[in-house]
Amino acid sequence: MQAVVLIGAELTGRERQATIVQEIIQALGPANDSPLFPSSVFFERDGVGSAATRLAPIDRELLRFLYTHLRPGDDAEAVRRAFEQHWGQ
Repeated sequence: MQAVVLIGAELTGRERQATIVQEIIQALGPANDSPLFPSSVFFERDGVGSAATRLAPIDRELLRFLYTHLRPGDDAEAVRRAFEQHWGQ
């Protein structure tokens, strides 16, 4: 797997750090953001993204789930089954 991430030179300090963390983590896991968990690096609501510079517990759990319970090429049904088994519903 390869990823290329370009970070704007205008970003500085915490905003730059948060952007770098978000892009690296999204290269490892879900590419889309979610409005559900404000502490998550995957958070975005109404065009406002996360300022997280560290993984939230939910981020760690999600990445662990992706790498231990799913296989490349799993379809939506396989993901749903794995999700239900892991988090129980």
